[in-house]
Amino acid sequence: GETRPEARRKWCIDPIDGTKAFLAGVPLWGCLVALVEGDTVLAGAARFPATGEAIAAAPGSGCIVEEGRAGVSTVSDLAEALVLTTDEHFPDSPACREPWQALARRARLARSWGDCFGYYLVATGRAELMTDGRLSPWDAACFVPIVEEAGGVVTDWEGNRTPFGRGLIATNRAIADE
Repeated sequence: GETRPEARRKWCIDPIDGTKAFLAGVPLWGCLVALVEGDTVLAGAARFPATGEAIAAAPGSGCIVEEGRAGVSTVSDLAEALVLTTDEHFPDSPACREPWQALARRARLARSWGDCFGYYLVATGRAELMTDGRLSPWDAACFVPIVEEAGGVVTDWEGNRTPFGRGLIATNRAIADE
């Protein structure tokens, strides 16, 4: 629970995003943190202890990884894109299942390398799209500045730029409209 609900700024923290992967010994989990003020994410960071990777960003400051600046891919044709989701069956948001399946059929490759690691792959240019039909703010908030500062687009499933809506879609700018 919140200890200071009146606080202007709040932390969104997920110490183990991808708990099921973590428990199964799969290295696609991470530690997420974001600083938010109202509906604005002021900074976000993600660390992936099993792979030794990390990423951080703040609006206007760029997106930083160990090698320097992160950047989304430039793939502009969905037929050449790698698209990701945590669970292709969308058990918590069945209305997303058919749109995902239609998108996956058009993509070069569709996989469920999900949870936070999929958003990291988009921000570092190794995948073109990552989506989940339902996320908590602590799962999503850090990826708004991370993906945007890497040159990508982040919206909920209604097209709103927010980590507090229904699910999340992160993509490079070249295929965002599709």
